[in-house]
Amino acid sequence: MNEQVERDVIAVSTSRISDWHWRIVWAENALDIVLRDQSDNHVHGVNALYTRLGTSKDDPATDRDAVFAFPDTLRRNDADFRIGVDRIPVSWDKMEVNELPRGLAVILSSTRFDLRAELLFAIHPSGVLVKDTKVIHTGATAPLLLTSAPSFAFTLTDPVERAVLLSGEWGEETQVNRVSLQHVPINLESRAGKTGFEYNPWIALEADQTTIVAQLSWSGNWNMSARRGPGVTHLAGGIHEISLSHALHANQELVLPRATILRVAGDLNRATQCLHDYRRAERPNGQRNVPVQFNSWYPYPGEPNVADMMDFVPIAKKMQCEVFVLDAGWYTTDQEDPDESWWTRTGDWTVNNRLFPNGLEELSQACEQAGLQFGIWFEPEAISPSAYIRRNHPEWLHHVDGRAPSPNERAIVNLGIEGARQFALERILKILRATNAKWMKWDFNTDMRQGGWADGYTGAKDADPVVAHYQGLYRLQDEIRAAMPEPDARNVRRRWRSFRCCDHEARAHQLDVRSETVSTKSRHSLRQSGSPIRR
Repeated sequence: MNEQVERDVIAVSTSRISDWHWRIVWAENALDIVLRDQSDNHVHGVNALYTRLGTSKDDPATDRDAVFAFPDTLRRNDADFRIGVDRIPVSWDKMEVNELPRGLAVILSSTRFDLRAELLFAIHPSGVLVKDTKVIHTGATAPLLLTSAPSFAFTLTDPVERAVLLSGEWGEETQVNRVSLQHVPINLESRAGKTGFEYNPWIALEADQTTIVAQLSWSGNWNMSARRGPGVTHLAGGIHEISLSHALHANQELVLPRATILRVAGDLNRATQCLHDYRRAERPNGQRNVPVQFNSWYPYPGEPNVADMMDFVPIAKKMQCEVFVLDAGWYTTDQEDPDESWWTRTGDWTVNNRLFPNGLEELSQACEQAGLQFGIWFEPEAISPSAYIRRNHPEWLHHVDGRAPSPNERAIVNLGIEGARQFALERILKILRATNAKWMKWDFNTDMRQGGWADGYTGAKDADPVVAHYQGLYRLQDEIRAAMPEPDARNVRRRWRSFRCCDHEARAHQLDVRSETVSTKSRHSLRQSGSPIRR
């Protein structure tokens, strides 16, 4: 049973302190949003946006607050966009603010770059602060090359003592680690082109009486940083700027990854409870239980065959599992290379008739007769040397680090290309429909790093290849969800979502944690209420 405690909706108020300063107050929290002219402080002479998160008892008068009154060259400002290879900071000339029932909509404009940033600060009924950002090229000038576009950069007034991280390695991901937070910054990142084993885009900061949690809903390269300053703490995150190179043409826009930030009076357990409330409310069909899975990988990694899988069905039922998930190895390519292993035969998603001579339907029907739902594994980005795309559309493949894929190794298809995404959609839907699958496991085992457009690709190449890839991936999952309204999907090493809806919360990667360390040894037998444990 999916138990959910009903809590009162947290009240929100907004106020205008001045033309350049607005405040949101909820529970014991206050968020100050201030546009300041930094020229008097000799910091680049640009107008920059400051966002300060603290207690509602904090004095809103910024001229008496060291957070705002003194420059800090190491601090990231909010909406700190940079243009071109020289990373010129954007100076905001105009600030428009619209009050919303539960927050503020802030519009910043730059005449120098013909750029507009639309920032939405909204307080969820659970008390979670949700920040959405969109940047738009408003002029008719040449394209603007974005080389830095963070999702958030807050200054915290709480005296933070420790940081809680989710880190690990293959098979032991999302382990809970605590480190002391000092003036030396903590930098979490992924440069693998995906969220991998080492870190998740999630951090918790623990003060004496308060806990702050921040998470980033993004699947590509990202970074998050935390640092203590004189009496304050700086917290920032977004798409990793070391690899971002995204051109905006006139009237084009880029939606940045959603940031969710939570400040609560209490420990990490209390913060996790609030995050659970938020994620249950926002994830598709939040009242639906996340079912207990039997995954074929654990007893039978590699090439599963129908005889052994049929033997596992009654075992899964006896273990009171609810979904039987057929993991990797069930497939081959349209024109199979006998020298390829199950690891490399990806991309066409054709059933291997040597393993399943009667198709996958024989196993899925056995599961249904036993009272189990059927689930199946895919790795849509992985392309075999013998796959259709490799033979017919090599221009759809990523050229990682500017190099074409090795002819004897798996490649990565760029799902930001329309034809590539449509091919993947058709192949995946064919299997899901044939098996009446209710669950999909989405894996990604190859580092994409900064990606790269193929030399032979004749379409537009101005977009950042990793950004384009994940925009296409999100669209692909939306299309699968629309075509298959029932299945759930769990993404491995990347993000968690269900097919029922497309929203930012479904793109979060992190595991909601409590104070104690979570062991992944028994992960296949856990029932969870909205948090993935991933292989």
